[in-house]
Amino acid sequence: MRLLFLYLCLLAIYATLALRVPAMAQVADGELGSDPPALSQVDPAKEAATGVAKPWEAEGEPTSSGPDIYLLPDESGKLRKVLGFRYEDFLKAWQQIDNAGETSPPKYLLDSIRVSGTANDSHANLQLELEILPRVDGWIDILLELPALIVQQWEIEGQTDEECLIFDVKRAGYVLWLKSESGKARTLKLQGLSKLKLAPTNPGLELKLPRAATSEFVLEVPIADARFEASPGIEVSTAASKDGGTKYV
Repeated sequence: MRLLFLYLCLLAIYATLALRVPAMAQVADGELGSDPPALSQVDPAKEAATGVAKPWEAEGEPTSSGPDIYLLPDESGKLRKVLGFRYEDFLKAWQQIDNAGETSPPKYLLDSIRVSGTANDSHANLQLELEILPRVDGWIDILLELPALIVQQWEIEGQTDEECLIFDVKRAGYVLWLKSESGKARTLKLQGLSKLKLAPTNPGLELKLPRAATSEFVLEVPIADARFEASPGIEVSTAASKDGGTKYV
């Protein structure tokens, strides 16, 4: 009886193994024996073209845009489009214009100008003496004008090696660079030629000078009883010179 029971148990075990071995063989020949599936390759250019957002990019991430456009009125009140001009830029420009109207104390004063010389048919030989009173310490540039004067000699009282007289084309005149001391007067002396403006009957001398507290002008011409005309507001007088000419004062 026991032998029959053992025989039946062995038969049941054999049947169970017979059913499971083909299934295991199928798994071994298929999924376990093959290579793992390859990862899909993604082309970045194609992905960018499709506009698909990357996982690390937020949906509401800000993007670059064009310059801001502002409307500002012109002189006639018409609004004009201005690119990239902020209110702060407008305020800064307006403050610069407003400050430009403020006047600062002068760095120097011209106390006096004295001009003397003689003239012939073509030019005048002139000597000038200017009294300059600095109001600040340090370097100052003094516009003397005199665009028509050809300077032959010049000297300044107590001149240093750095001080100089130049003709400034942009300012259309002579400029004296002076290393000054506030309150210490300096005297500048010039000598040069100025061409006369020739006219058929009325030659003239044009001499452009800076403003000064006092001025004096004396010119002698080799013509008896010569007539002179001056700019409005300037009083002139004439007298006979020692050599038979006319002195203009």
